[in-house]
Amino acid sequence: MGRTYTLYGVTASNLDEAAKIVERLLGVTFVARNGYHMGGDYFDFRDVKTSSGVVLKENILEDDEIHELKFPDEKIILYIDNYAPDSPFNRTLEANAQIFRKLREETLPG
Repeated sequence: MGRTYTLYGVTASNLDEAAKIVERLLGVTFVARNGYHMGGDYFDFRDVKTSSGVVLKENILEDDEIHELKFPDEKIILYIDNYAPDSPFNRTLEANAQIFRKLREETLPG
């Protein structure tokens, strides 16, 4: 089976609030980071055993350009990297559809 990447839009008033919601629901602890290539502040969780991860960020890049061009109305986005579509992470997010909107899912051969 390949690696699955899922993108969600997140309803929250700001990035910090979104991080608290995701940490509580998924049981992860984010590391706050800052990177020009990511558009500034973002939150990251990596599972070193599985090379899986979660990245939460505003939908902007450097120079205030939209990162996910197909979803310009999404202010905050959440990447779920290398988790199966039926993983507890994805099931939890989909069960909270009032907060999370699945925008894209793709599985790469592996």
